[in-house]
Amino acid sequence: MRLLQLVVTPLTLLLCLACSQVPGAQPAPVAGGVPVTVQPLEAGGPGVDAGPYEPTVIDVRNLAKAPAVPTEDASARRIPERVSEMPISEEEAANLRAASAFLEPNPNIQIIRSAGPAPGAPTTGAGFESVNFGDDPTGVPPDPEVAVGPNHVIVVVNTSFEIHDKSGTTLVGPSTLGSFFSGVSGCTGLFDPNVLYDDKEDRFFIGIDGGGTGYCFAVSQTGDPTGMWNGYRFGTGSLFFDFPHAGIGEEGIFVGGNLFSGGFVRSDVWAVDKSVAYAGGTLPTPVVQTIGGDTPQPMHAQGFPQGTWPGGNTHFFLNDDSFDGSSYGVWSWTDPFGANTFSHVGTVNLNAATGVTASFPVDFPQMGSAETMQGNDFRCQDAEYRNGSIWMAHTLACNPGGGTVNCVRWAEIDPTNATVVQAGVFASDGEFRQFPNLAVNGNGDMVLGYTKSSTSIFPGSYATGRLGSDPANTVQDEVELKAGEIAYAGFDSSPHRWGDYSEACHDPDGDRLWYVGEYSENTGLSTRWGTFVAELSFGGPLFTDGFESGDTTGWSSSNP
Repeated sequence: MRLLQLVVTPLTLLLCLACSQVPGAQPAPVAGGVPVTVQPLEAGGPGVDAGPYEPTVIDVRNLAKAPAVPTEDASARRIPERVSEMPISEEEAANLRAASAFLEPNPNIQIIRSAGPAPGAPTTGAGFESVNFGDDPTGVPPDPEVAVGPNHVIVVVNTSFEIHDKSGTTLVGPSTLGSFFSGVSGCTGLFDPNVLYDDKEDRFFIGIDGGGTGYCFAVSQTGDPTGMWNGYRFGTGSLFFDFPHAGIGEEGIFVGGNLFSGGFVRSDVWAVDKSVAYAGGTLPTPVVQTIGGDTPQPMHAQGFPQGTWPGGNTHFFLNDDSFDGSSYGVWSWTDPFGANTFSHVGTVNLNAATGVTASFPVDFPQMGSAETMQGNDFRCQDAEYRNGSIWMAHTLACNPGGGTVNCVRWAEIDPTNATVVQAGVFASDGEFRQFPNLAVNGNGDMVLGYTKSSTSIFPGSYATGRLGSDPANTVQDEVELKAGEIAYAGFDSSPHRWGDYSEACHDPDGDRLWYVGEYSENTGLSTRWGTFVAELSFGGPLFTDGFESGDTTGWSSSNP
């Protein structure tokens, strides 16, 4: 998602394209009769600028912190139109959104308990605020992501990042990602950040779109992210590159993104040799493939300390095969730096798996204001590998009985044969849930976080989950992680841009799980977003109180 900025920048970075399918796209039938659309290529084929690429050493200890007293330049504000970054036009999306208002109730939706005691919900441990609009008041929305190592927690948003220890104390930042990548040539106009932890090699990764023309990334030189990093950038070709997502596997760092030229053209995936990047060597040109459909999500491998790392030289991807909220493709890439075999494993049908037909997400309300937020669409939000499965989640509109709301669907998928192991949809009357993201631990326990809002609550951060031993296709109760504090407002017009994604991740201890979500914070500024990090588990309380970043007042360990 392109960042909406307070400071006027070139329109190519600020105005999102009204996207539509490119004429001439030919659907190819696959197993089960589900079409997979492979877009035609522009001259020159899949895009990547020729390498090699030299590293830039980044020392995060020398980065400037955000100003203690934030300021805003009201004269520089813009009022952008509704963002459209989909493989359909905004007119088509508007028609789908309008149709979602008339859904019939569906008995296959799990009604989640969202008020009162929640004995089955995940247990919250450490909780702390991280980057908010006041730390770098230049743009909306945040698009937060989080990665956790043995001793550190990194939070990134569209403009900034912050490194904490696991109790919430700030170790680095908040600093801008522009300053982090300032020494890497071509890394300007940054948006859509990714952050990951490689639990096999004990390295951190931060990546971000470089102005729609390339991908900028850096890897920590050691397991300590407060020290030195190796920074790189590779070009992504002549088309506008958008919505990048990354995953780390045995051999490589894998990146997927959508490409536009006056409308949606296609999606590409890139493979970067991680061993060269980790060593700070001269990086060869990444290998690139074109994938069918849109919005590829490379799987992120997890579980090396528990002995469940996937191994081998095959990496899997999920994508939206048909942009219908049901058909999600599984793709495999074997030996990308050798034989380079890329293939479509199959397509899963989540409508059939859950008994709930996906409808287009709607704009969602909030308490105390007639202004709404954009619910976006039903693109796949993640591809988390754990114990032989890939887990994903996405938003759809459904009717749990009392009318249309935004709902969450999650699924566990066997990538070797593109089959659904289990899946479910959950919702409750009058409450809107969107931008879900999940993570799974070594026991198969899953935590799933999201934004929740309604006419009686401000937009806040919530989570549910399930034990690996729970009945298939179900989640447990819901827990509030951080309640919204005030009606959301921003310098963009209603319906406001809330974002494209949030992030859950695993802890390398194989037990705890973490989530960073967005909530409406009383920042005292024109725009009111904040981020909150929560530690979650199913093994009992780890800590007694939440606290703000850098403030350990009232905190004590109950299970050191």
